[in-house]
Amino acid sequence: MTPRIERDSYVLVQIKENHCKDLYAIFSSDENAKHITNKVHSNIHDTRKWFEKIDKQMTEGEAFYWGIYCKTDDALIGFIALHKIDKRTKSARIAYVLNRKYWGQGIMPKMLQALLNYLALQRDFKRLEATIKVSNLGSIRCIEKAGFKLKTILYDYQSDTKTDENHVRYFFVYDLSSSDNE
Repeated sequence: MTPRIERDSYVLVQIKENHCKDLYAIFSSDENAKHITNKVHSNIHDTRKWFEKIDKQMTEGEAFYWGIYCKTDDALIGFIALHKIDKRTKSARIAYVLNRKYWGQGIMPKMLQALLNYLALQRDFKRLEATIKVSNLGSIRCIEKAGFKLKTILYDYQSDTKTDENHVRYFFVYDLSSSDNE
């Protein structure tokens, strides 16, 4: 079960199928699609299929997906995911996306930091990794505000979805076992 994490006017809670409409608003946005590896969802059915896939991953303990919800109206405005979990090395890849109308308000760095604080206390993970398109300046600023450090540039990055032609990524790391992340 994905725990509930609160911060200011927002809460991180496991994504549920009843928020597919809100997820569709995110995944059908051409602006969001420029920055993520998923293809643009052309209809709600695409979003439901995506949800079925991640629900299976969550059920099998292969991933965690926290929806970012507004406390006032229960609207899902984005999510943060831990996937590519390696239990042997206690590492995972982090991914996140926010509905375009909430960009630039400082929500994502704040929620990333809330999740990182939680994960540091749980000690289930030692290291988190993020790969970000070099053109995604907003996400680069966000991940750096959350305390991630740039490690290298990946020049021949291959995404799982094969929907992305841009094969250059920045590779960021967050060491949960260190106090140097601040």
